Amino acid sequence: MVLQIPNPFPGGEKTVKLFKEDPDLVQLLSQVDLNREIPAHLYKVVAELLSFVYKLNNAYPS
Repeated sequence: MVLQIPNPFPGGEKTVKLFKEDPDLVQLLSQVDLNREIPAHLYKVVAELLSFVYKLNNAYPS
């Protein structure tokens, strides 16, 4: 998974890319069609992903 965020450090690129390798997460999320309801068995996976993004937002506020 790759997240692109605003660069918190002056003088560099406008954005930076953060990588999180998790083949199991990718495999599970690839089962979900875009713009469809998330299946109940994937709630925990999606919650972990949202938690990761939330932590990044707090670490690199814009």
